[in-house]
Amino acid sequence: MLPKKANLFKNIPHTIYEEKKSIRFDMIPLPELYEIRQSMYKNGYKFLSPDFISSLTPLSLAIWYQDDGSLDIRNKYSTGNKGRIAICIQAIHPESRKLLQTAFKRKYDIKTRLGVVRGNEIMYFDQPNTEKFLQLIKYYIHPSLQYKLLPKYKNQFSVYPKFIEAY
Repeated sequence: MLPKKANLFKNIPHTIYEEKKSIRFDMIPLPELYEIRQSMYKNGYKFLSPDFISSLTPLSLAIWYQDDGSLDIRNKYSTGNKGRIAICIQAIHPESRKLLQTAFKRKYDIKTRLGVVRGNEIMYFDQPNTEKFLQLIKYYIHPSLQYKLLPKYKNQFSVYPKFIEAY
């Protein structure tokens, strides 16, 4: 039986690895995405075109955050209602990082900062901009990753797969 999150992708070829404390779900790369991948990866970095960045949606941002983001809850022993997000951007080329920052500001009025933590390039969100970001993506965060949300944004997941039969 597939882990619940993996059920969202059950029509894509995959492999599941059960490890001591976790389950890893690897999807086989889709041939339909080969050209995009080839145009995006150069010299060990992801180069994100302005068109690609402008096409990012709350769903795609949520997927990215679930993979590469973390939430630091500041008052976890009281209400747990304040926090700050950090998203790893190590693999993204520095020029593309700046384009992402500009797009966040222009499209969603979300300000970010760039920095380094333990040798990894990070995009930071202060508390007000964390609120804006989580408000934007809350419907797309899978129940198994609710720990990446502030309490008021939890349990709002509303993504249901629609599988289309191939002819």
